[in-house]
Amino acid sequence: MTDQQISAADTAALEPGTQSPAADPGAPAAGPGGQPPRKRRPRLRTVLRWGAAVLVLGLAGAGTAFAVTAPDRTDIPGLRTPSDGRYAFPELTLPPLPSGKPSPFADGNDGLHWAELRGLLLPAPKEATAVTTSARSSSADEQCKAFTLLFTDSARTARQMKEGLCRRGAGRTWTASDGTRTEIRLVGFGSQAEAQAFYSAIYGTEVKGVSDSFAADTTAFQLPVGQESVALTESRQVGGRQREVAHVVELRAGDLVGAVVMSNPAGVPATAYRQVVIDQAELLG
Repeated sequence: MTDQQISAADTAALEPGTQSPAADPGAPAAGPGGQPPRKRRPRLRTVLRWGAAVLVLGLAGAGTAFAVTAPDRTDIPGLRTPSDGRYAFPELTLPPLPSGKPSPFADGNDGLHWAELRGLLLPAPKEATAVTTSARSSSADEQCKAFTLLFTDSARTARQMKEGLCRRGAGRTWTASDGTRTEIRLVGFGSQAEAQAFYSAIYGTEVKGVSDSFAADTTAFQLPVGQESVALTESRQVGGRQREVAHVVELRAGDLVGAVVMSNPAGVPATAYRQVVIDQAELLG
């Protein structure tokens, strides 16, 4: 048998119709199982990793931009948070004191308020209407008389005020968006003792338009030190429920006596009532 001849055994090993494949010098060596080895592609994986990082950063930036520009929940119709009854007041600031004059409860000042009374009145809420404030040109007599007109027996209150030597006064009224009308009046005397005498004389006196009133608790007000108050409340049946339709708070702070009157036929919101009294007291303290 020559070298060019194929042995019978080799011929028998070949399947019919097949030929012996020729070796390819450039082909890679076969891996386990006869499969060619997988080529590594480091460049592709690097590109994919950087692409994923850029995508994550882009999504994070988009989320931040949405959070900044998205409207508040309360600004979206149908998703507004129900109001708890508080009023939106402008920023409260105390009026300037005359040069060299101390604050009312500084050591040795004995509760004297040197600032202008109009500046010590609580401002009207931002949503309020029908806002009126006593004019700067109003005389002391006019403002002191306006305070007495709050009370049912205004003639008696006027006599008591004259005895106490009322020296100045100021007032402000407004109507809030909830329908509550608020009137605040302040009167000033020459000393803390004079104010105390007048406050004691009107203590618990009925106010016009507030009938069937009863004394109410004022401990929830947490008034500043040195102040005292008495509260009257009128309650009625409204829509089958008992509601407080009027509140009157008479208070004294040093040489000043004040009155806060709030009324609403549908009921005065309890939160707004406490807010007005506490904020007004803070301005006097």
